[in-house]
Amino acid sequence: MYRSLNIQSQVFAGNRRIALLEELMEERMDQRNIVRFIEAFDTRLGRAMVFELLDMSLLGLVDKYDPLPLSDIFSIVQQVATALGVLKERSMVHSDLKMDNVMVVNHSQRPLHIKLIDFGLTIPASETATFLTIHHVTYRPPEVILGSGWDEGLDVWCLGVIMSHLWLGFNLFPNVEYEALRVMHKLLGPPPEHILNKGSNTISFYRRGRSGWNLRPTLLDIKASVNYEIKEDDGSESFDSLTQLITDLVEEDEVNTEPALDLLKKLLDMDMNDRITPKQILQHPAICHEQKEASDDLTNSAHSEEEEEHMPLGCLEINDILPKEYKVIKMLAIGKFGQFVKCKNKSINKFVTVKVPYSNNRTQREVRLLQKITNSGMDHQNIVTFVDSIQTSYGKVLVMECLDMNLSAYIDKRYPLPLGHIRSIVKQTVNALQVLECIKAIHTGVTAENIFICSLIAQTPTIKLADFGSVVRTKKAKAGMRVQQLAYRAPEVILGLPFNQSIDIWSLGCTLVQMVTRVQMFSNESEFKNMETMVKLLGLPNSYDLDKGLRTREFFKRVGGGWALKTLEEFEDFPNFRSALTHLYFERCPSETELVPFYMKNPKELT
Repeated sequence: MYRSLNIQSQVFAGNRRIALLEELMEERMDQRNIVRFIEAFDTRLGRAMVFELLDMSLLGLVDKYDPLPLSDIFSIVQQVATALGVLKERSMVHSDLKMDNVMVVNHSQRPLHIKLIDFGLTIPASETATFLTIHHVTYRPPEVILGSGWDEGLDVWCLGVIMSHLWLGFNLFPNVEYEALRVMHKLLGPPPEHILNKGSNTISFYRRGRSGWNLRPTLLDIKASVNYEIKEDDGSESFDSLTQLITDLVEEDEVNTEPALDLLKKLLDMDMNDRITPKQILQHPAICHEQKEASDDLTNSAHSEEEEEHMPLGCLEINDILPKEYKVIKMLAIGKFGQFVKCKNKSINKFVTVKVPYSNNRTQREVRLLQKITNSGMDHQNIVTFVDSIQTSYGKVLVMECLDMNLSAYIDKRYPLPLGHIRSIVKQTVNALQVLECIKAIHTGVTAENIFICSLIAQTPTIKLADFGSVVRTKKAKAGMRVQQLAYRAPEVILGLPFNQSIDIWSLGCTLVQMVTRVQMFSNESEFKNMETMVKLLGLPNSYDLDKGLRTREFFKRVGGGWALKTLEEFEDFPNFRSALTHLYFERCPSETELVPFYMKNPKELT
């Protein structure tokens, strides 16, 4: 049996944490979304604690499945509120609630089951007045930033920040206190007067005028004080309220937006006295409605409880899971997010293509997108025509128009391709990408495996673009996101730069080379090797992009006033988690006196 291990070097905090966990376990609070604590024992490095094995944090979940459907977000909020209710019943404040400290038990199961972890900073509500918070700025409510005193409402605010991140795909507030307050002003309004009057830090950010408190515009603040912007392409959008931000950024076809927005506003109330409580969260219409739907789903579907990520199946296995009127003819392709098979629907005597996804998490979003394209009549423009979706014992599968083979197999079968055919395939793929541009979406999976030939007997091949499991809305494309298959990955994605629909054009360029030469231009083995090939064939990326790239220093080094590609040896020497763990720092165990938990001290004791 696998378990999680946590080593707590800070003795006092560790003992206090263990006592709380033991108390919670005696009352079986692990059944109310608190991580299950198993045991504690001493080690050379400190006190070790053993917990149940958990899958990944919410940060990992968002990286893997972005965006999350509202049903998952409501489920997470409901379960975190349940855990916070456990603490509130004992007049305790978690005080370190963030994406990293909410863990998913099994990311491939629906409904999601989460556990609240890390009680190292949990304190009685009565001690908050003397508690020196080290809470992450992104999650700090106005009362903490202003120093006006805080209570259990801190955890509720943090849950609001988490909900906004899950919904929008980014942190709502910056990691600088002044900037965070400015964004709060813009989206939520100013803090209430009584918090400003009471705050020990208020004068650091505000100055009192005849009409009351005004945000202080110091020279430094003026320099940093730009409109809160979500950049898209070369322009930007400024949002004057939380309502406008949500309206502009959430998926257009998403349901339950109004109750979700109402819940988010109540979680992020600027007045901690008016902020919603964990009990009220569980009674909110958004959560109550979702709980009822989840209950109905579990009652009506035998497959709701277990939606797993699957390995590719063989034709015979796929034949077994499909309804009896479908007969598998041949395997068409095995892609990154699913596999395609050609089938005959015996009930209507027609051939169709069936996509069997590896994971159902993205399937509903793909279905909505294909329905939108098909209903608008744009599917004839080289986008695969969606027919239906079918629930099977394996999960939901997608039924589409009949396709003959993918471009990769077509190249192998018909190489060398006539230049006229290559020109036609490129033009048709561009037509498909224009459709996605119209709906402000990026395919991110343009490869020879996802471009399909409709008929092999046609004189000129007609193609359809398929596999929309990895589509990213343009407004949600963020610097640092890992998208695209490695051999088709654009340089801006590798370097951690902002990106847009042009990355699909890059992938199409890689596909063009493959059609002409029969070999892939770049490998699926190493980003460094691909960057090395790019520099050799196409030259260095421009200096402006290299200066801005989040990952530039992994691949390039400063030489004089410019950049140069690292050697393979220099690239392999770049710090990673393995080299970090072998650092000399970890060979010496700190003493207990060096690890006095300063965050448990009264501020006066630290002066």
